[in-house]
Amino acid sequence: MQARYRRTLHHLVLPLLLAALVFPVAAMAEETPRRTLTITGVGEVRGAPGRATISTGVVSEARTAAKALAANTKAMTAAIARIKALGIADRDLQTSSFSVFPRYYSEPKSRKPARIVGYTVSNQLTVIIRDLSELGRVLDAVVSQGANQISGPTFGFDDPEKLRDIARARAAADASRKAKLYAEALGVTLGPIVSISEAGNFSPRPTPMAARMEMDRSRPVPIEAGELGLNARVNVVWEIQ
Repeated sequence: MQARYRRTLHHLVLPLLLAALVFPVAAMAEETPRRTLTITGVGEVRGAPGRATISTGVVSEARTAAKALAANTKAMTAAIARIKALGIADRDLQTSSFSVFPRYYSEPKSRKPARIVGYTVSNQLTVIIRDLSELGRVLDAVVSQGANQISGPTFGFDDPEKLRDIARARAAADASRKAKLYAEALGVTLGPIVSISEAGNFSPRPTPMAARMEMDRSRPVPIEAGELGLNARVNVVWEIQ
């Protein structure tokens, strides 16, 4: 009786085990790698800048730190007051650096230690100009008040995020256009989108422009803002059939 039971169980279990081994292999054999098409879309938007940033400051030297600081404070106070008089708001003025350090002198061919012969005070200010028509006047004003350090201007957009979204939309449209073009040329059909990823950065790219800073006291400094370009890149993967 037990022998007959074991034979019956063997006949039932063995086919199930074989089926469990064969079916996954058959399923794997039937699976084919998914075919995809990867496209990079690029979008760009150009426009006139709406703001400019400059860095300006005063470097003063004197025999003592106190005298150098007094001279520097006088010049910077006058420069800031003149900038504000042109309508620049407090929120658009920021001290970027301030330093006081000694100046040394070493006698040639001498083993004596260097001695302090004076002090240098530096005060640097970052200024945002939101009305570009005032940029030349601001530059002229800070120089006339004693500023002897100026760098810039750096131009930027008033609302860069709005322009980024326009560039993103153009990048997506460019990717879709390219995908349809390649699909038709290669004789395949576009399926659903598998993935979308944003690539690259959105740093504004300036076009060549004139930025002549001629310190002619009879007229404001001539500055040409030109245009800025902002771009976006998107990678899109389609399934193809």
